[in-house]
Order: sequence, then structure tokens, then C-alpha cells
Amino acid sequence: MIIKKNNDRTAELVLVAFRNVDGAGSLTANLPSCYTVDGNSATGFPAIHSRTAAFPGFGGLVRTSVAINGYGLATAWGNHISVLISNEGSSITITAGDVLTLVNGTGLGMSSVGGVTLSFLNGKTVVQTTTLTVSAASQYADNVFVRAL
Repeated sequence: MIIKKNNDRTAELVLVAFRNVDGAGSLTANLPSCYTVDGNSATGFPAIHSRTAAFPGFGGLVRTSVAINGYGLATAWGNHISVLISNEGSSITITAGDVLTLVNGTGLGMSSVGGVTLSFLNGKTVVQTTTLTVSAASQYADNVFVRAL
């Protein structure tokens, strides 16, 4: 765990290490990662894309894309530059302060509609910090705050 303290006029930032053990391939930048809870690996903090069984292990948003069996960092607390908002099926507005939750499936990102309940995530969330209109297609939202500790 890397903790960047408040000493240069920016918000605190906590980064956590992980090892990509997702059989589907790389963990992509700005998508959620979840630590495995099935004993997939005993070393290297094994992480996969968000899937229902792994939701309680939500570890944060991936900083840079990581190939299979590679190691990387995820933002577990603090501001993150971008996150993929899943296809909502219709145009909606996500306002500043809305909570984004995990969506089941590889590469689907986060959502403000439906998704998993907060109690299932043990209070781990991503909060939208700006107002955004999401079209029917998936798109990236800028500047979110991660709370995954």
C-alpha cells in the first residue's frame, strides 16, 4: 500500500498493489478491480475484473492497464482521473455526489443505476464529483472519488 500524504496541496491518495489473475486478459485502466475471494492465488494480491462473486473484494480503480499475471496499482482512496460508466440503455444524468456501483462483467465499469447494493460492498464506493449526462453508450466520466478501503 502506498499512501501519499497531504503535504503538497493535493488530496490524500492511497494506492494498493495487485496481481492480475483474470483469465479474460488484461485489467484495463480506469475499470474496477476486485481481489479474489476464491483462493485463486496465495501470492501477489490476486485481482480480477468485477464479477458478482468478487464484489466484496472491490479494491479500487486500476491506474494503468496490466497484462495477465502482471502487477499493478489501483486507486483505493482518493481522486481518480476517470472511470468507465456502463451502458445505461438510455440517456441519464449523473450529478455530483451520486454513488457509482459495480456492474457484473468484464469491462463494464460502474453504474449509478441498479448495480450492487452498498451493504454488499461493505461501504466501498466510487463517488461522481461532477455532473455528467450519460448517453445510451458506455462512456468515461472524469474526476471521481474512490472509497475502497
